[in-house]
Amino acid sequence: MVRMLKAALFDLDYTLLDRNRLLIGFLHAQHQRFEPLFQGVDVKAYSQRFLDLDAYGMVWKDKVYQAIISEFKIRDITWETLLEDYRRYGHRFAVLYDGVLPLLTSLKAAGITLGLITNGCYDVQFSNIEAAGLTPFFSSILISETEGLKKPDVRIFHRALFQLGAEPRHAVMVGDHPISDIKGAKNAGIKTIWKRNTLWGPCNHADAEFEGFEALAALL
Repeated sequence: MVRMLKAALFDLDYTLLDRNRLLIGFLHAQHQRFEPLFQGVDVKAYSQRFLDLDAYGMVWKDKVYQAIISEFKIRDITWETLLEDYRRYGHRFAVLYDGVLPLLTSLKAAGITLGLITNGCYDVQFSNIEAAGLTPFFSSILISETEGLKKPDVRIFHRALFQLGAEPRHAVMVGDHPISDIKGAKNAGIKTIWKRNTLWGPCNHADAEFEGFEALAALL
């Protein structure tokens, strides 16, 4: 797909990391920890409302927890306590999609340098990256909060490539979001591979697309 491929950039959530499984596992554990203070709030209702409000990571967690407290009329615990609990324990439920680690292992063995670019808070995202066992694979890890930039800004893609010592024409970006990942990378002059999904609507401008990571390995 890319002649003389030297660098591969990846998104994190919903690309490598199964964020829904992380959240569901964490929310059930959080509900169990604080159940006496939740005044009879059902765990399934609690978890589903969180997922709805979270909007696949597009809404900051302080806003999510404030809405949770208000809607369920929880009075014996604050949203700040729940948010701190998320930041402290959420990473324990980090899980990768099947096939991610074998793919990353094979890419590194082939001499392709790897970069990870994710939007979000540093402490949460880096904890997830470490807990999932991803740090040994990536020579560049950029998290929007610490970079002062976020996808789809082309500068964050160029920054990653600079750290990897690669030019856009020798790189590829793999992600699930049609705008943040695919359009942003294409505007930066990078070839793109879209992880097919139904979260964000169609993506008609990627250079290629895939579902399973065996299919991605064949593309790369």
